[in-house]
Amino acid sequence: MSAAAAEGGDSVLRVDWPQCRARGLCAELLPERILLDEWGYPVVLGPVPDDERALAREAVTACPRRALRLVRS
Repeated sequence: MSAAAAEGGDSVLRVDWPQCRARGLCAELLPERILLDEWGYPVVLGPVPDDERALAREAVTACPRRALRLVRS
């Protein structure tokens, strides 16, 4: 995660598709912002509001394949 994303401003979640293995942990931790498609891959629903940023960082940290990132848009 970039320092800018941690500090403030608009943040978005990005998925590294080659790394993702569709385990779905991110959607369990952040269902307000991530849904799973029919194959179990994450679908990110827009920018991360300030009040969800801590949960988004948790989801990024918990990803077993490190396929999720929180970046400043």
